[in-house]
Amino acid sequence: MRSFSALIIPTLLSLFVPSAHGQTDNGKISGLMFGDYYYVISNHDAGLEDESGFWFRRIYFTYDKGLGDEFATRLRFEAQSAGDFSSSTSLEPFVKDAYLKWKRGHTQVLLGLSPSPAWGHTVEKT
Repeated sequence: MRSFSALIIPTLLSLFVPSAHGQTDNGKISGLMFGDYYYVISNHDAGLEDESGFWFRRIYFTYDKGLGDEFATRLRFEAQSAGDFSSSTSLEPFVKDAYLKWKRGHTQVLLGLSPSPAWGHTVEKT
């Protein structure tokens, strides 16, 4: 829990720091949901046959804020379901991203809980 606090607290505090140029950037709140409608035609478990419904696979809630020309921050929550018919939990929320970004020219440094650079933004958008 201590390492979680060490990542989250600086990011949350940075959300309320005014930018270096005195501009008031309130940030951007966004969300994204992936879901399905399902109908079980046939299954090895006869109790699941002819079941149907809507299912949220994944839900994102994101807050992005610029902190001047070189700094920005992101706080993103994700909730995802287990993806099976046997789990009793519906959605399991967790912090997906909580970082402070410094960017100058072609160099970018992320401090905190950040996405993998190999998969990152391109895969999530696709």
